[in-house]
Parts: sequence; C-alpha cells; structure tokens
Amino acid sequence: MRWTGAALLALASLPLLAATPLELAHEVNTEIVTRQVIEEGQAFLRAFGSGEGIAAPDDPPACREAIRAAMAAHLSAGVRQVAEGVQDPVQQARFDQLLASVYTPAELKAFLGQRNQVELPELLAAVLAAPKVRAAHDARMEAFTLGEPDPASPEGMGLQRAKETCERLRAEAR
Repeated sequence: MRWTGAALLALASLPLLAATPLELAHEVNTEIVTRQVIEEGQAFLRAFGSGEGIAAPDDPPACREAIRAAMAAHLSAGVRQVAEGVQDPVQQARFDQLLASVYTPAELKAFLGQRNQVELPELLAAVLAAPKVRAAHDARMEAFTLGEPDPASPEGMGLQRAKETCERLRAEAR
C-alpha cells in the first residue's frame, strides 16, 4: 500500500504519545473544543469588547465613556472567565471522559487528523454532533453565560459607578 502525501501529513500531525482513548479524547478536547471556545471569546471581544455603542447616544460624553469603560471591563472579565472555565482541569477531565466514552479511538484520531484541513468551527460541530457531547458542552457553556456582573466584583462596582455617574450627569444636564 502506498501512502499519499496528505495521508502521511495527517498521520504526522497526530500526537505520538496519545495512544489511549482518554489521551486522544483529551487532545480533541484541548485542540478542538477548548481552542474554538477561546477563539470565539476573542472574536467576541474584538467585536464588542470596546463597550462602544452601549450607552445611549444622547447621554453626556462623560457618561458614554464611563459606560463604555465599565462594559469593556465586564466583557473582558466574562471572556476570561469562560476561558478559565473551559480550561479548568476538573471540567476538562469530565469532558475528556465523555468524549472517550462516546467516540472510538479511530473517530477521535479522525477528528485530530482533520485539524489542518477543516475550519475549526466546522470541526467543533462534528465533535459536538453526538447528542450527549452536545448536551454536556451546552451545559458547560451555560454555566459561563454572561449576565449582570456580581455587584461586589471590580466589574460590578465599576458598572455601578458608571451608572451613578450617568445619573448625576443626566440630572445636571436637565
């Protein structure tokens, strides 16, 4: 049997030591699932992380700036929390176990072998195609859903100060 260049390249890109199903699952988790979640968070920050456009356009400039800065800090902290959460060793180990129980070693190797040929979002969709895997991933992501910041957190206090600044500036403007 002759190996094609693409097949050799795919084999060469596979981890040499990832021999057990759990090791393969961990590799899929870190190289595909976690990486895509982090990249999505970074894309979200690039698109919305400046906090621009959150305050009302008729608010005083100092109010808009205070809201913009507070929201930028809140969004950055939220994305950081998601990244830390998906990289948490306990959470990763649970997801690794699930991947190893749902997929065969050959399927896990196939996911890894496609890393350089398939866009990461598409590859993540393939990994999450198994209903149990999708449900576990969705539950994990739901735990990190961005909501109102904790009022005691630096971001929450910053947002509260921004709101108070805006209320004061709006009252002065009347």
